[in-house]
Amino acid sequence: ERMSASAVKPPRNLTQTHRDAPPPEQIELIKKSAGLPFGLFAFLVYYTGCRRGEALALTGADIGRKKNLVHIKKSVYHVGNSPHIKQPKSDAGCRDVPLLPALAKLLPKKLGRGYLFAEPDGGLLTNDHFTSLYDAYRDASGVTVTAHQIRHGYATALLESGVRIFTVTYLYQFAAEMYEKHDP
Repeated sequence: ERMSASAVKPPRNLTQTHRDAPPPEQIELIKKSAGLPFGLFAFLVYYTGCRRGEALALTGADIGRKKNLVHIKKSVYHVGNSPHIKQPKSDAGCRDVPLLPALAKLLPKKLGRGYLFAEPDGGLLTNDHFTSLYDAYRDASGVTVTAHQIRHGYATALLESGVRIFTVTYLYQFAAEMYEKHDP
């Protein structure tokens, strides 16, 4: 039986929209185009499973190279075009995910304290600027999937690599129902 992100179930009261993980050719494009402008964003989402807002809220201080961890503890949301930071609703929203070697290698050796993805003045990206940057990246790279679909690729890659479903659930941050048959 092939395991995939479909084994991770969202909470029952959550509106569900079917989103497939990116096909393998899209994952290859994401990996090959990491050096393009804004390519690091897609690469980081694939290798951390961050939500769009979580990735946009990451700072250099959130990258823990000594322990090879990415500390996810806040998120960006937009009201109209204006970005704002929000804290998670619960302690479960804060989590550390592994800083995988491929991502560690791509990140600049010296990271400042500022946002990894920022406006020229160092502030949070506006919604319009994010959309413009991501659209330009997609045009240049041939990547056609959304950031959320890339996030689904992370869960699928973990499951297909043999990572236990409960670990994937933690890293992927779903409060999900799990069944023993998925956790050998």
